[in-house]
Amino acid sequence: KVALTLPIDEFLSLGEKKKPEFQSQKERKQYALDMQSPLLAYHRPIGAPDVDKTLTRNRMGYFICFDMSDDEGDSLKEAMALHKMLKKALEAKKGGSRLKPFIWLVGCKADKAAAETMQQNRDSARIWSEQEETPFYMTSARNHKGVHKVF
Repeated sequence: KVALTLPIDEFLSLGEKKKPEFQSQKERKQYALDMQSPLLAYHRPIGAPDVDKTLTRNRMGYFICFDMSDDEGDSLKEAMALHKMLKKALEAKKGGSRLKPFIWLVGCKADKAAAETMQQNRDSARIWSEQEETPFYMTSARNHKGVHKVF
């Protein structure tokens, strides 16, 4: 039997923590009450650098960036394929969380592209992002356009 493990699978399971074990029914009830208020049930771990110390669990967001100046549009096609792979992996793991991560499509180097190339990539990205219901933003680090809004 062959198993296909993708790097995204390992990344998606990083934020998972085991449910606490309780010594008594009283502790279990207190934990259930604490879960009703944000952060009351959270006990921040103190430990080695490899210990997850985040305040929120399974709160993910993804920026899928592509090169707007790519003449052939390969960068955009790869971003689309990555988005498809990410959604597929998230749907397969759906039992773990009801929360959906934020996924944004970001076109970079908007200042570098020729007008025709940029127009073609922008139109393709907009149409695709509307179909997939994924926000699309264009950025230019050189001209400082769109960077603050996205990042």
